[in-house]
Amino acid sequence: MKSRSKSRMHVAVAAFLSMLPVAAHGQSNPTNDNQMKAMKVHIPPTRWSADDATVAHQFWQILSKDLSLAGPFETISSDEGNFPAVESDLVLRTKVHRTLLKPFTLQVQVLEGRTHKILYRKVYEGSPAWIRRMAHRVADDFTEKATGVRGLAESRIVFARETRKGVKEIFQMDRDGEGLVQLTHYKSLTISPSMAADGRLAYVTYKGGPPEIWGQRDVGGSHVRLYPLDPGRSEILLSPAWSPDGRQLAFAQSDKRGHCDVMVLDLNSRQVHRLTSGSGNNTEPAWNATGTLIAFTSDRSGSPQIYLMGSDGSNPRRVVTEGHYNSNPALSPDGTAVAYNSRIDGKYEVLVHDFRDSSNTQITHGEGNFEAPAWSPDGRWITYTQSISGTAHLMVSGFLGRIVQPLGVLAQVQSPDWTRAR
Repeated sequence: MKSRSKSRMHVAVAAFLSMLPVAAHGQSNPTNDNQMKAMKVHIPPTRWSADDATVAHQFWQILSKDLSLAGPFETISSDEGNFPAVESDLVLRTKVHRTLLKPFTLQVQVLEGRTHKILYRKVYEGSPAWIRRMAHRVADDFTEKATGVRGLAESRIVFARETRKGVKEIFQMDRDGEGLVQLTHYKSLTISPSMAADGRLAYVTYKGGPPEIWGQRDVGGSHVRLYPLDPGRSEILLSPAWSPDGRQLAFAQSDKRGHCDVMVLDLNSRQVHRLTSGSGNNTEPAWNATGTLIAFTSDRSGSPQIYLMGSDGSNPRRVVTEGHYNSNPALSPDGTAVAYNSRIDGKYEVLVHDFRDSSNTQITHGEGNFEAPAWSPDGRWITYTQSISGTAHLMVSGFLGRIVQPLGVLAQVQSPDWTRAR
């Protein structure tokens, strides 16, 4: 077994060489997540020139954490920058350097672990103020070279968080749980964030009284009311979700009788279309990556279950047949699976249903309720909340649940969404 694993590592290193220059972006198959033995990567402390020791150490810490969270790597550190006793597959050397013409230069070298042959060089230019973003960029470039799929260090996770009783706002943070930024400041109930592929934000807020969907019409633009088109309407609005092309918003709307349907708003024409009808409550819409399908939760069969329909409302059908209470669907980026909540033994777990063989895999185990799953942009990870004794934290898990990571230390969070765009 040892010789076979070692051979696989040498193949991986050879693949790294074969992918120069940078490999094309892609998505991993979630069913293969975490199944290959981790590639050992030695990350010596970042060297520096002039008075950059503090910046160099900060960069090294961020880069090391990024790659330790990436999944495919086992990171190896050494205090003095010497090669460690444990043989590595790859070595990632970095140096911070200032020149008269450029305020900040970062030099990167990747070496083969046994021969120390240089496989890859790259230079980044910027400012010490950008040190976190530059470390994330190096980590993602390295991950893409080594695996063929771009890393997630530069990605962002947006979520709602309770700031005081009765008040929730929208926040974002980096993949490593740092870089927290508050995105709304309404001092009201603001929930259910959704991110468009270009980084625009949408959410439900009660800041004016009745719930309204607010967000951005333009990239980087101000936050405006997106729906209802006429202010003062009193319907309950839930779960906005951007279409992949960013032209439409799906959401759930409840009428005065309490009946709830999935609707779609065209942001250009401002036309609204109802996609579901008949008995039962229909909510929690989620698009597939091509914009052709929408998953949703419906209790039309008697209890909440996961359904799938065309993006025009056609051919609705139940897709998860196991379980008495299933909700919160999230379709994987490659369209082969749906993550969802299922109530098992009185508490909520996160499961993944594979469309190819109709199998269901439970990825959460342990104390508390696990809710609101959302896929990473590359399909390798799922984030969700874990609530114990009323306190909810963000977690990240691999597809099979073998790797589970807490995402920072923030409490009282809900409804995460994961994006590369912000």
